[in-house]
Amino acid sequence: MTTTEINEITPNPPEPASKGGRGGVLSYVIGGSLIVAGVAVGVIIHDRTITNQQNNLANIMGLSPFVGTQQFNFNLTNENGQQMSLSAFRGKSVVVQFMDPKCTDICPIVAKELVDADKQLGSAASNVAFVAVNVNQYHESTAELRQFSKSHGLSNLKNWYYFTGSTSQLKAVWKEFGIFVQPNPTGDVVHTSYYYFLGPNGQAKYVAQAARVSGSQIEQWGQGIAVFSQKAL
Repeated sequence: MTTTEINEITPNPPEPASKGGRGGVLSYVIGGSLIVAGVAVGVIIHDRTITNQQNNLANIMGLSPFVGTQQFNFNLTNENGQQMSLSAFRGKSVVVQFMDPKCTDICPIVAKELVDADKQLGSAASNVAFVAVNVNQYHESTAELRQFSKSHGLSNLKNWYYFTGSTSQLKAVWKEFGIFVQPNPTGDVVHTSYYYFLGPNGQAKYVAQAARVSGSQIEQWGQGIAVFSQKAL
């Protein structure tokens, strides 16, 4: 495995290299130099509080500290039709993802990772919120979000929240998080897929590049999500 040192990550991820925005090659421009990180490229996080085990998980997840002090917020509609803002989760760690309710490619894998992370958190899950924002402007209804959540076991999680809104509202959130979305009215939406780990004040602590995984790798991602969501507190 090749190891690339990454001291920081820019807050605006690049466009995806493949459908669903996962896998392929990820490029960052950091400190005037180009750093390329792919599935086979490890990441060294320069954080003295991170143990070797946590560093291994960070390598698997392509996770790095988030650079900047931006406090993220939005106001959208959850899958139950209730208006909520991201600031409603202040005091908790928040894991933010971007998902297509009609996706048959990557989003179901993300769902499995979150379900597994919730199990690994146990009682600590009450201090963590899993939040997803819709990336499919052709399927914006709350009913479609509920169906996706039910189909993939997410509706069983007490800390799961799936948000949607008008196309203009969603685009504003995508832009705020630096998410690239290529609409597709007849198939899977092409979009970048990142996990943002927010602290209790809404400020991003870590960001991870999602990747196509299966089997035991999903468990490793679940463990990593659980670990770094708690470290973000």
